[in-house]
Amino acid sequence: MYLKKIYLLLFLTIVNGCIPLYVPNARNTPQFEKRNEFSTTLSLGQGLNAFGAYSVSDHLAIGLGTMYANNKSFKEEGKNDYRKQSYGELIAGYYINDEKWCFEIFGGVGRGKGYATDSSYLVSSLKEFREIRGSYTKFILQPSFGMNKKSFKWSLTPRFGLVQFDDITKQVGTQTDYWNPGGIIFFEPSLTLKYHFKDSPLQIFSQGGFNMPYPPGRDPSFEYEPLHLSFGISLLFTQNITQ
Repeated sequence: MYLKKIYLLLFLTIVNGCIPLYVPNARNTPQFEKRNEFSTTLSLGQGLNAFGAYSVSDHLAIGLGTMYANNKSFKEEGKNDYRKQSYGELIAGYYINDEKWCFEIFGGVGRGKGYATDSSYLVSSLKEFREIRGSYTKFILQPSFGMNKKSFKWSLTPRFGLVQFDDITKQVGTQTDYWNPGGIIFFEPSLTLKYHFKDSPLQIFSQGGFNMPYPPGRDPSFEYEPLHLSFGISLLFTQNITQ
Protein backbone atom coordinates (compact mmCIF):
# COMPACT_ATOMS: atom_id res chain seq x y z
CA MET A 1 0.00 0.00 0.00
CA TYR A 2 2.79 2.42 0.99
CA LEU A 3 4.87 1.44 -2.06
CA LYS A 4 1.88 2.21 -4.29
CA LYS A 5 1.49 5.66 -2.74
CA ILE A 6 5.22 6.38 -3.18
CA TYR A 7 5.05 5.25 -6.82
CA LEU A 8 2.08 7.53 -7.44
CA LEU A 9 3.83 10.49 -5.80
CA LEU A 10 6.99 9.99 -7.89
CA PHE A 11 4.98 9.58 -11.06
CA LEU A 12 2.89 12.70 -10.51
CA THR A 13 5.97 14.71 -9.51
CA ILE A 14 8.07 13.74 -12.53
CA VAL A 15 5.54 13.56 -15.35
CA ASN A 16 4.44 16.94 -16.60
CA GLY A 17 0.92 18.00 -17.46
CA CYS A 18 1.30 17.20 -21.15
CA ILE A 19 1.14 13.83 -22.90
CA PRO A 20 4.80 12.76 -23.21
CA LEU A 21 5.39 10.14 -25.89
CA TYR A 22 9.10 9.73 -25.13
CA VAL A 23 10.25 8.96 -21.56
CA PRO A 24 13.95 7.94 -21.27
CA ASN A 25 15.01 5.10 -18.99
CA ALA A 26 17.51 5.19 -16.12
CA ARG A 27 21.18 5.15 -17.10
CA ASN A 28 23.07 1.86 -16.66
CA THR A 29 26.37 2.89 -15.00
CA PRO A 30 28.04 -0.20 -13.47
CA GLN A 31 31.47 1.41 -12.68
CA PHE A 32 33.39 -1.86 -12.84
CA GLU A 33 36.84 -2.23 -11.31
CA LYS A 34 37.95 -5.55 -12.83
CA ARG A 35 36.85 -8.60 -14.81
CA ASN A 36 34.13 -11.02 -13.68
CA GLU A 37 32.04 -8.43 -11.86
CA PHE A 38 28.26 -8.48 -12.16
CA SER A 39 26.09 -5.45 -11.37
CA THR A 40 22.30 -5.36 -11.22
CA THR A 41 19.96 -2.49 -10.30
CA LEU A 42 16.24 -2.14 -9.63
CA SER A 43 14.94 1.42 -9.37
CA LEU A 44 11.73 3.43 -9.41
CA GLY A 45 11.16 6.79 -11.09
CA GLN A 46 9.23 7.56 -14.28
CA GLY A 47 8.69 3.81 -14.26
CA LEU A 48 10.20 0.59 -12.97
CA ASN A 49 13.78 0.23 -14.23
CA ALA A 50 15.76 -3.03 -14.14
CA PHE A 51 19.22 -3.38 -15.63
CA GLY A 52 22.40 -5.41 -15.28
CA ALA A 53 25.95 -5.54 -16.64
CA TYR A 54 28.89 -7.94 -16.63
CA SER A 55 32.63 -7.23 -17.06
CA VAL A 56 33.85 -9.90 -19.47
CA SER A 57 37.46 -8.72 -19.15
CA ASP A 58 39.51 -6.06 -17.35
CA HIS A 59 38.32 -3.46 -19.86
CA LEU A 60 35.26 -4.80 -21.72
CA ALA A 61 31.68 -5.06 -20.45
CA ILE A 62 28.17 -5.84 -21.69
CA GLY A 63 24.77 -4.94 -20.30
CA LEU A 64 21.02 -4.86 -20.77
CA GLY A 65 18.16 -2.90 -19.33
CA THR A 66 14.40 -2.46 -19.37
CA MET A 67 11.81 0.07 -18.22
CA TYR A 68 8.06 -0.27 -17.75
CA ALA A 69 5.50 2.28 -16.60
CA ASN A 70 1.73 1.97 -16.41
CA ASN A 71 -0.40 4.27 -14.26
CA LYS A 72 -3.64 2.43 -15.01
CA SER A 73 -3.99 1.36 -11.37
CA PHE A 74 -4.04 5.04 -10.33
CA LYS A 75 -6.61 6.09 -12.91
CA GLU A 76 -9.68 7.66 -11.35
CA GLU A 77 -13.16 7.11 -12.73
CA GLY A 78 -14.16 9.84 -15.14
CA LYS A 79 -10.58 10.94 -15.87
CA ASN A 80 -8.71 10.22 -19.10
CA ASP A 81 -5.13 10.87 -17.90
CA TYR A 82 -3.14 7.74 -18.66
CA ARG A 83 0.53 6.92 -19.33
CA LYS A 84 2.15 3.70 -20.53
CA GLN A 85 5.80 3.20 -21.46
CA SER A 86 7.93 0.16 -22.26
CA TYR A 87 11.57 -0.01 -23.32
CA GLY A 88 14.49 -2.45 -23.57
CA GLU A 89 18.14 -1.99 -24.55
CA LEU A 90 21.43 -3.83 -25.10
CA ILE A 91 24.79 -2.12 -24.56
CA ALA A 92 28.49 -2.98 -24.78
CA GLY A 93 31.56 -0.92 -24.05
CA TYR A 94 34.96 -0.18 -22.59
CA TYR A 95 35.94 0.83 -19.05
CA ILE A 96 39.08 1.92 -17.17
CA ASN A 97 39.56 1.95 -13.42
CA ASP A 98 42.61 3.77 -12.03
CA GLU A 99 42.48 3.36 -8.27
CA LYS A 100 39.70 5.79 -7.20
CA TRP A 101 38.88 7.27 -10.63
CA CYS A 102 36.96 5.47 -13.34
CA PHE A 103 35.82 6.01 -16.92
CA GLU A 104 33.47 3.97 -19.10
CA ILE A 105 31.85 4.37 -22.48
CA PHE A 106 28.97 2.27 -23.79
CA GLY A 107 27.20 2.09 -27.10
CA GLY A 108 24.01 0.22 -27.81
CA VAL A 109 20.55 0.00 -29.25
CA GLY A 110 17.09 -0.04 -27.71
CA ARG A 111 13.46 -0.42 -28.69
CA GLY A 112 10.56 1.33 -26.98
CA LYS A 113 6.88 2.17 -27.15
CA GLY A 114 4.91 5.08 -25.70
CA TYR A 115 1.21 5.76 -25.20
CA ALA A 116 -0.49 8.64 -23.38
CA THR A 117 -3.92 10.25 -23.09
CA ASP A 118 -5.41 13.21 -21.28
CA SER A 119 -8.25 15.71 -21.49
CA SER A 120 -7.60 19.42 -21.96
CA TYR A 121 -10.10 22.15 -21.13
CA LEU A 122 -11.31 24.42 -23.91
CA VAL A 123 -12.49 28.02 -23.52
CA SER A 124 -16.03 26.74 -23.31
CA SER A 125 -15.03 24.58 -20.29
CA LEU A 126 -15.66 21.47 -22.36
CA LYS A 127 -13.11 18.69 -22.27
CA GLU A 128 -11.15 17.72 -25.36
CA PHE A 129 -9.74 14.19 -25.46
CA ARG A 130 -6.12 13.80 -26.60
CA GLU A 131 -4.26 10.58 -27.37
CA ILE A 132 -0.79 9.86 -28.76
CA ARG A 133 1.09 6.64 -29.48
CA GLY A 134 4.24 5.49 -31.25
CA SER A 135 7.16 3.04 -31.25
CA TYR A 136 10.81 3.93 -31.66
CA THR A 137 14.35 2.63 -32.04
CA LYS A 138 17.10 4.32 -30.02
CA PHE A 139 20.85 4.32 -30.70
CA ILE A 140 22.91 5.11 -27.59
CA LEU A 141 26.31 6.68 -26.89
CA GLN A 142 26.94 6.82 -23.15
CA PRO A 143 30.25 7.98 -21.65
CA SER A 144 30.66 8.23 -17.87
CA PHE A 145 33.40 9.34 -15.51
CA GLY A 146 33.44 9.29 -11.74
CA MET A 147 35.00 8.05 -8.53
CA ASN A 148 35.04 4.67 -6.79
CA LYS A 149 35.44 4.55 -3.01
CA LYS A 150 34.85 1.77 -0.51
CA SER A 151 31.61 3.28 0.80
CA PHE A 152 30.57 5.68 -1.96
CA LYS A 153 30.57 5.98 -5.76
CA TRP A 154 29.52 8.79 -8.04
CA SER A 155 29.50 9.25 -11.80
CA LEU A 156 28.53 11.87 -14.38
CA THR A 157 26.95 10.49 -17.56
CA PRO A 158 26.38 12.81 -20.55
CA ARG A 159 24.34 10.31 -22.59
CA PHE A 160 23.28 10.93 -26.18
CA GLY A 161 20.45 9.05 -27.85
CA LEU A 162 19.34 9.09 -31.48
CA VAL A 163 15.59 8.41 -31.29
CA GLN A 164 13.98 7.20 -34.52
CA PHE A 165 10.19 6.95 -34.26
CA ASP A 166 7.98 4.92 -36.53
CA ASP A 167 4.86 6.78 -37.63
CA ILE A 168 3.29 8.65 -34.69
CA THR A 169 -0.49 8.69 -34.25
CA LYS A 170 -2.12 11.61 -32.42
CA GLN A 171 -5.82 12.17 -31.87
CA VAL A 172 -7.19 15.52 -30.68
CA GLY A 173 -10.96 15.46 -30.32
CA THR A 174 -12.24 13.84 -33.51
CA GLN A 175 -9.17 14.69 -35.61
CA THR A 176 -6.42 12.09 -36.11
CA ASP A 177 -2.94 12.94 -37.46
CA TYR A 178 -0.09 10.69 -38.57
CA TRP A 179 3.53 11.78 -39.07
CA ASN A 180 7.14 10.64 -38.92
CA PRO A 181 9.50 13.09 -37.15
CA GLY A 182 12.67 11.41 -38.44
CA GLY A 183 15.71 10.94 -36.22
CA ILE A 184 15.91 13.21 -33.16
CA ILE A 185 19.05 13.47 -31.02
CA PHE A 186 18.45 13.77 -27.26
CA PHE A 187 21.03 14.92 -24.72
CA GLU A 188 20.37 13.06 -21.46
CA PRO A 189 22.99 13.91 -18.78
CA SER A 190 22.68 12.50 -15.28
CA LEU A 191 24.43 12.21 -11.92
CA THR A 192 24.48 8.77 -10.25
CA LEU A 193 25.20 8.19 -6.54
CA LYS A 194 25.76 4.78 -4.95
CA TYR A 195 26.19 4.17 -1.22
CA HIS A 196 27.78 0.88 -0.13
CA PHE A 197 27.04 -1.20 2.93
CA LYS A 198 30.16 -2.56 4.64
CA ASP A 199 31.06 -6.14 3.62
CA SER A 200 27.87 -6.41 1.57
CA PRO A 201 27.13 -6.34 -2.18
CA LEU A 202 24.10 -4.10 -1.48
CA GLN A 203 24.17 -0.46 -2.61
CA ILE A 204 21.64 2.37 -2.35
CA PHE A 205 21.12 3.81 -5.84
CA SER A 206 19.98 7.33 -6.73
CA GLN A 207 20.11 9.13 -10.07
CA GLY A 208 18.93 12.47 -11.37
CA GLY A 209 19.23 14.42 -14.61
CA PHE A 210 17.32 15.88 -17.50
CA ASN A 211 16.45 15.18 -21.13
CA MET A 212 16.44 17.68 -23.99
CA PRO A 213 16.59 17.67 -27.79
CA TYR A 214 19.96 18.49 -29.32
CA PRO A 215 20.84 21.06 -30.43
CA PRO A 216 19.00 23.07 -27.72
CA GLY A 217 15.79 24.69 -28.89
CA ARG A 218 15.02 22.08 -31.50
CA ASP A 219 11.34 21.10 -31.68
CA PRO A 220 11.04 17.30 -31.91
CA SER A 221 7.32 17.58 -32.93
CA PHE A 222 6.27 15.32 -30.03
CA GLU A 223 6.16 15.79 -26.27
CA TYR A 224 8.79 14.23 -24.01
CA GLU A 225 9.65 14.00 -20.32
CA PRO A 226 12.28 16.69 -19.52
CA LEU A 227 13.25 15.50 -16.01
CA HIS A 228 14.78 12.27 -14.77
CA LEU A 229 14.78 10.89 -11.20
CA SER A 230 15.26 7.29 -10.12
CA PHE A 231 15.83 5.64 -6.73
CA GLY A 232 16.44 2.01 -5.82
CA ILE A 233 19.01 -0.63 -4.90
CA SER A 234 22.02 -2.16 -6.65
CA LEU A 235 23.95 -5.37 -6.11
CA LEU A 236 27.60 -5.86 -7.11
CA PHE A 237 29.11 -9.34 -7.17
CA THR A 238 32.61 -10.51 -8.05
CA GLN A 239 32.96 -13.98 -9.55
CA ASN A 240 36.22 -15.73 -8.72
CA ILE A 241 37.25 -18.13 -11.51
CA THR A 242 40.25 -20.37 -11.24
CA GLN A 243 41.77 -21.62 -14.46
